[in-house]
Amino acid sequence: MQFNKVLEWLKLSSKQAFILFFISSILLFGQESLHKTLGLFVVKEAAKTWIGIVWLISIATISADIVVPLYAWVSKRIKWKFNLKKLQARLRNLSNDEKDFLAYYLQYDTRTQVAEISNGTVNGLIASKVIFRASSVAHFGYDFPFNINPWAWEYLRKYPECLN
Repeated sequence: MQFNKVLEWLKLSSKQAFILFFISSILLFGQESLHKTLGLFVVKEAAKTWIGIVWLISIATISADIVVPLYAWVSKRIKWKFNLKKLQARLRNLSNDEKDFLAYYLQYDTRTQVAEISNGTVNGLIASKVIFRASSVAHFGYDFPFNINPWAWEYLRKYPECLN
C-alpha cells in the first residue's frame, strides 16, 4: 500500500473516527463471550495490533476535534478579557471633554447621541473603541449619531465615578 493512500485514509471525520473508536473498543475491551457470539474472536486475535492502532488513531482524531476548538475558544476568551482590562483602564483616564461627552449617555439614559464628525473628542473616543458612529447618514450637516459600545456602557453604569 502506498503511503499517500494511507494518509488519505487517515483524513477521518469525527463521525468516522467515532465509529472506528466504538468498534475497535468493543474488539479490544469487550468480553470474550461477545466476540465469540459475533464470530469475531478469531479476527480479534489475528488483528489485535492493527485494531489497537485504529483505536489510537480514532481516539487521537476525536480528541483533536474537541481540543482544538476548545483551545481556540479559551484563548479567545482570555484575549478578550485582557483587551477589556486595557479598554476599561482607558475609561479611568479620560480628559475632561471626554468625561463631559460620555456623561451625556448616563445622564439621559441613552446609548446614542449626536455630535459633529470633526470633533476631536469624538474621534479620540472612536479610536479608543469607547464609541462608534451608528450611521453614515448625517442628521444636520456634519452631525452624526454615535453609540456607546456595550462594554463601556456597562462599565460606566457600574463605575460612574470615572466621569467625575
